[in-house]
Amino acid sequence: MATIKDIAEKAKVSIATVSRVLNYDPGISVADETRKRIFEIAQELNYKTLRQRNGQAVKERYRVGLVNWYSDQEEMLDPWSGETLDGVIAIGRFEKDDLERFPEGFDNIVFVDSSPDDNRFDSVVINLRKSVSELIDYLIGLGHTAIGYIGGHNIVNNKRVQDERELVFMERLSAHGLYDAGLVFTGDNLYSEDGYKLMKTAISGEKLPTAFFIENDSKAVSALRALHEVKLRVPNDVSIVGYSDIAISEFLQPPLTTVKVHMEHIGETAVELLADRMAAKREIAKKIVLPTRLQERESSGKPV
Repeated sequence: MATIKDIAEKAKVSIATVSRVLNYDPGISVADETRKRIFEIAQELNYKTLRQRNGQAVKERYRVGLVNWYSDQEEMLDPWSGETLDGVIAIGRFEKDDLERFPEGFDNIVFVDSSPDDNRFDSVVINLRKSVSELIDYLIGLGHTAIGYIGGHNIVNNKRVQDERELVFMERLSAHGLYDAGLVFTGDNLYSEDGYKLMKTAISGEKLPTAFFIENDSKAVSALRALHEVKLRVPNDVSIVGYSDIAISEFLQPPLTTVKVHMEHIGETAVELLADRMAAKREIAKKIVLPTRLQERESSGKPV
């Protein structure tokens, strides 16, 4: 009987990568070619999931496509070329006008991290507005009044997409009379290395915030490196908070305060929703909002 280890060896990737791909983990960053190869090898080896090995497999088998908004490839919204799919899991910040690129009348789609049409499609999201608001209130509660933001925009289908975290950051600080556009540092992509570059820009400015909200933990990691290079102490000189709680966040120096997003449950819920819709021929769309949790660690503290 084939195992995940067998697939990993044949695909020349780690066991963790195979497991996350086969479980539709939206947090994994892997090339489309690698993802496709893993699924092809799993099918070739007739790999069975734990549920199937326990005799609890579903009666029908479906062909499911995975669409990743974060890919730069133009064909990312054309997963139907060459094969017929029963359902699709679409990951990323899709908007209503993006739906025009999906086949007309095809409703077996579960959107992860966005909900472009609540009435038609299933979706799995987090309450991003609530979690960011709580994070900003946490910094204000510590006594910070000069709070900066580091994040990115992306160009998708020739349009510039602004992250909702930045919008909530602006709204929440404005409500407290603390918003300063001069303390917002953004780039035009989502690369983690931009955290380093943008923090360098912030450090060289006239006014350095006493705290930064960084849109994701990957950017926060590189931003911390920029602060360490110029001997700025965290959190004594500058507090840092991130978002998502990736695996290394608690092992940074200092450990990173961040928002815990339960990525494993997001992927699992998306698969369950899609399977339910296809099996039951359900026409009513469902939207599931999963909770987050503020993970307070040593990278944040009261301003000195």
